[in-house]
Amino acid sequence: MESVEIALSTAKEAANWLRSRGATRVLLFGSLAGGGFLPNRSDIDLYFEGFSDSEALAVTGRLLDVYGEGSIDPVPAQFCSQRLRLDIEAAGIPV
Repeated sequence: MESVEIALSTAKEAANWLRSRGATRVLLFGSLAGGGFLPNRSDIDLYFEGFSDSEALAVTGRLLDVYGEGSIDPVPAQFCSQRLRLDIEAAGIPV
């Protein structure tokens, strides 16, 4: 990632793609949401809901294919620990 602005644009693009596939909620969390994003060192953390297990795995794989494993960290709700989900819901930003 080159800058915070590019990372935010990428997060919005990925969130729009997730919603077009059926996501009911997408939250940005982690360093980009919290202001600690470091270009070329941080990734984009996206939590999403609304998919069956197999659909969640498929869209996760697609996001990783398109954006790369070091650029985006997709977190499907059903594969997220309760503790992490609570943290995301407390600090996540709807995208």
